[in-house]
Amino acid sequence: MVVHVRTNVGDLNWIYTLNEVGTLIWDLLEGKCSVGQIIEAICRDYEVAPEEAANGTVDFLESLEKEGLIAPTGA
Repeated sequence: MVVHVRTNVGDLNWIYTLNEVGTLIWDLLEGKCSVGQIIEAICRDYEVAPEEAANGTVDFLESLEKEGLIAPTGA
């Protein structure tokens, strides 16, 4: 579960639940993994094709960014 905190207050309208893959991605982001490393982990852990993992990962990251939960690092 992710709670988006705005102006130091958690807003119950901004609570997100993550499935197993979403949780893995979130955890890897906290560990400062690159998008490539995240895709490799998904392929390894869930035995999916790299293209499928890449498409899903990019879509998920874009949705997190759109909601203001993450920001690109430029690295």
